[in-house]
Amino acid sequence: MSNEELVVVGPHFDMVLTQDKDELKKKVLNIIKVKKTVRSGEIWKEVNCHLWELYLVLKELKEENKINEV
Repeated sequence: MSNEELVVVGPHFDMVLTQDKDELKKKVLNIIKVKKTVRSGEIWKEVNCHLWELYLVLKELKEENKINEV
C-alpha cells in the first residue's frame, strides 16, 4: 500500500440497511417451525439480513428458550 491517507466518510450503504429485529425473529421462528432442524447458514440465506443481525436474533431466541441449539 502506498503512503496515501484514506478518509473514511461513513459505513458502506449495505451496512446501514437493517431489518426490524421483531420481524426477523418471526421469520427465523417460522423457518425453524417448518424445517424443524436447520443450520444457521440456511436460515441466513432465506432471511436476507446481515450475518451479525441473525446472530443477535438467534442469541436472543436462545436466551428466551424459544430455540434449542446443538
